[in-house]
Amino acid sequence: MNESGKRIRKAVLESDKCVACGCCRKVCPASLITLREVVR
Repeated sequence: MNESGKRIRKAVLESDKCVACGCCRKVCPASLITLREVVR
């Protein structure tokens, strides 16, 4: 909890499970998630 008593929520990325579908970006209330192309 922060100093005002509100719960702090933080997203955690599991890169080994990510398929870059963009679903997390669509539902992020703060629009802070971006996807970039990664060559593997």
